[in-house]
Formats: sequence, structure tokens, C-alpha cells
Amino acid sequence: MPITTPASLVLTNKAKLLAPAMALEPLKSVMKNINYLWKFHTPPLLSVVYNTDALASRDTEYHIPILPSADGLDYVFVHRFECDQATQTVTVYVDTCTTYAGAGTAWTNVYSTAEVTAGANVVKISTSAAYTIAANVVAIRCRYTDPGAAGKTDHGVTMYPAPGDAVAAKKTSGFQSFDSAALDAATGAAITEEHIKRCASSSRAVAEDRRQCAFAFVQEYSSAPHFVCSDAILGSAANGYSLPAVWARLPQFSAHTITLRCIAEVSAGATAAKVKLGIQAGESTTFAASGSIESGTISLSTSNSILAGGGNFVLSANNTAGNSTRIFALIGWYTPIVPQDDIVAWASDNYPSAKAYLLATAANRVEALAVLPYCGTAHLFDGLTTNLRTRYLGALVGPGSERARANVSRSWTAGTNTSTYGPSTITGTTSAVVTQVEWPLENSSSPTGTFGTLGAASDVVTSGDTDSATSGDTTIDLAQGTMVPYIEELTVTDMAGVAVFVSRQLEAFGEV
Repeated sequence: MPITTPASLVLTNKAKLLAPAMALEPLKSVMKNINYLWKFHTPPLLSVVYNTDALASRDTEYHIPILPSADGLDYVFVHRFECDQATQTVTVYVDTCTTYAGAGTAWTNVYSTAEVTAGANVVKISTSAAYTIAANVVAIRCRYTDPGAAGKTDHGVTMYPAPGDAVAAKKTSGFQSFDSAALDAATGAAITEEHIKRCASSSRAVAEDRRQCAFAFVQEYSSAPHFVCSDAILGSAANGYSLPAVWARLPQFSAHTITLRCIAEVSAGATAAKVKLGIQAGESTTFAASGSIESGTISLSTSNSILAGGGNFVLSANNTAGNSTRIFALIGWYTPIVPQDDIVAWASDNYPSAKAYLLATAANRVEALAVLPYCGTAHLFDGLTTNLRTRYLGALVGPGSERARANVSRSWTAGTNTSTYGPSTITGTTSAVVTQVEWPLENSSSPTGTFGTLGAASDVVTSGDTDSATSGDTTIDLAQGTMVPYIEELTVTDMAGVAVFVSRQLEAFGEV
């Protein structure tokens, strides 16, 4: 039975919807796009820039909570690291667990690979094959071995679904592929209510099952991670810090619930409410530093403006006197809001306009998700420490994307209101045209803190074609004309956080 996954998204010609009766086309093309969604809707489950020491001479590991697909999908892992000497070998491991217990976790290895660096201080990008991650996996562990002769800087990991072609069986998520056998069987084959309904139900299942990384803060799992909340921060008995605000860009203007998972622990003392994630001018939620995976949610309402379609996340920690609090990971996920009805109304051939409306609605359900840009992840990281001023990450780019913009976070020296950064830059490296985006030092903020201390202040700058706060054209060129997702590899300098998001798509899609 032919279950066909198209190699490219086929957009519906709305003029063809005015046929006097519902025909096989464009219905078949609309329904084949259901199978396209299954294979090619691949937003990142994780998009992480590690907070870690530069040029460390040790094995390193990171414990990261995840919420994978209910369908037990295959996932690809993309790791980024560098060494300060050429031809160094680093072995990369990915492990999973179904029950997390900190240092006592029983891990199962997914894969390992030995990678050789090409040059000194040149990023190494290690891309895995696709590996199945079961629905009951709650965390992954990424490990990187010490190259021995050189220092190693871990930059981050991207994890995204790679499910392959659609298959016949209905999935746990509710997705059901389109099999064209019945429609191909003979002239006049029956077109039923189920064809229309499946466009809605299957696209909804894919959207809600494949969560998108909206916020990411991850540190090395050790007794002394890069940032520790302790008495030593300000030299007083009771301490805390707030890291710089970082912006997440959501592609829908609505009220959203961000799903959160946190791993943190204390050296001793009370564990309750030691970690807080807040939205500037919005609500906040707290987590216990229990050493286990703690769950929570936070509400984020986006305004109807392309430059404000998200929110500033602020991560804070506190400790009891004489003890320390260590945050190892805090990840937030966004899920697109999609219509919940199944378009079950039906019309006879006597009402061609009603049928045209049904088919147009069905086509829109599938295509709207296919071209909806992925969430612009709020990456929070140290981009100030020596040898950490340049960081590497990847942005998943959906079909038909032409340009991207970014929100950049920076912080300032306490009491001086002067930036501790040089000009912030973003360089795209896989697009047809390599683009460098630069933000100057000038700003209109009045910051009062430094990165990693109480009251840390930051300014979030948004790029745009004519942004007066930036230098020149600050949009990022993307590979144009591709109708399948890809990773845009990015190099960023002198910033405390960044979110990169698609701001323009092909003319057929209109301006996003």
C-alpha cells in the first residue's frame, strides 16, 4: 500500500479549490503533506550552549532533562566543542535513563564516537546518526573525554527528531499517515469525511507531541560547576544571584504555558525553593534543589508585535548560609497552539462552496504547522570569561525561511554602567551567503550588576533591518529555497545569551 512521503512541501493553489465537486486533487497533495509533517517537522527538543570552564583538562558530563515524543522517535544529536591544539581526540557519549537519581542514576549508552579536531581553537561539530529515544526516557547524559594533551571547551548540543518516512500504524501521539491506495484504486473513488478529519487530527498530534526548546541553561555535572550560588559571591552570610535576562521568541501571539524541568542540588541544608525562573513583568516559578528532576510550568503571554513576540526569562538561585546551590540544568519547552476540532462537518455535492471551504480548512491545518517557524530558544551562557567570548550553536530553520533575526543579551560592570563586552556579533556559516551581524556597545540601559551576581543587569537588543540601536543591516541570511528543515550553524561573540528566530519566509508564505 503506497504511503508516500513527499520530498518537498507542496502548497495548495487556492484557486483550484473552487471546483464544482471535490476531486482527487488537490486533496491527495494536501493529505500527502500529512506524511511530510511526520518526517520533516523537526523542531529541536534541546538547543543548549553549555555553561562550563574554558579549556578544561578533564572528562566532562552534563545531565539534561528531556520530554521526548510519545511515539519513540529517532533523534539526531549535534555536539560542538573545541581544543586549543590540533588533531586531538575527544570521545563523545550520549546516555539515557528512565529514572533519574543524580550520581546514582543507572544510565544506558545510546552511542559513542571518537572525534578528531581539525585545528587549534576551531570548533568541531559532531553529528550523530539517528537513534531511537523511548517515550519514557526522562534525561540524557552527554559526556566528552579529556583529550589529554590539550584543553577542551564544550560548547553545546542540539537534539532534534529524525523519524524517517511515515508508516501505516496509528501512533501513540494520535498521528495517522495518509495511504493513497483507496483514492488511487479507481476513478470515482470515495472521498470521505475521514480524509478531511485526518488533516486536522494528524497535524495536531505532531504539533503537540514534538515539544520545542524555549529556554536552556545547562552546567557541567560536578561538585563545582561553572556558576555556584554560595556565600562567596558577595561575601555575606545570605546570598543569591540573578543571571542576565534572556529572550525567547515564540512564533504565535497568544497565552502560552512553558513546560519546565530542573536538576539542581545543594551541598547541604534546606532544598526547598532554591531555584527560580521568572518572566520579567510576569510570573515566576520555583524549584527545589533536590538532586532529582523537578517539574513546573510558567505562563508567557506574547504581545502582537514581531519584536515582542516572546518574553525575558530571568534565572535566579539562593543558598542557605554556609552552603551552596548548584543548578545543573533548567530546560523549558513551548508547544504550538493548534485548533482542537477535527473539521467533521460535511457537505454534499450540491454545495461546492461548502466543500471548497472544508478542503481549504484542511489544507491550512497541515500547511500552517509546516511553515510555522520554530521557537527561538533563549540560550543563557557565559560569553564573558576569557576563552568563552566566542560560542557556537545551531538554529533549526524550518521550510521556506529566508532571513532571521536575534535577541542578544549583554551585562555590565556593577556601578559603572559600562559594558564588559566588545561588539556582539553573530556569524552564520551554512547559509548561501555568510552573514555577520554586529551590535555596538551603545545602549540605553542603566545596568547595575555583573554576570553571576545579585541584581545582574542586562539589555536585550533585537536585530532588524533598520534598528537604530544596531550597526547596519542586522538580519541574518539563510539558505533560501529549501523546503526541508536544516541547521544554521552560528558563531556568536561577546554576549550573555541569544535567541535566533526566523523573521521572513518565501513570498508564498508572506511575512512572518
